[in-house]
Amino acid sequence: NEFFHRWLGTLTALASLVVAWMAYRAGKPDGTRPGKGWKAATLVLALLVALVGHQGGEMVYGDIFAQAIEQFNRR
Repeated sequence: NEFFHRWLGTLTALASLVVAWMAYRAGKPDGTRPGKGWKAATLVLALLVALVGHQGGEMVYGDIFAQAIEQFNRR
């Protein structure tokens, strides 16, 4: 789990640099803009950040979701 968390986080950080560069280029008035693909890439990055954050939370706090569901179902 730590392996995937580490490398997926590294991939997300590097991809965010690429998307930031694309967003910067999209604001330029010249004709070499990257189009609207950077907006879709931003959404994908948001999902990656959520996934990596969830994995990190599970590593720190353990699998508390199963316990929470059990307590919720008891009511």
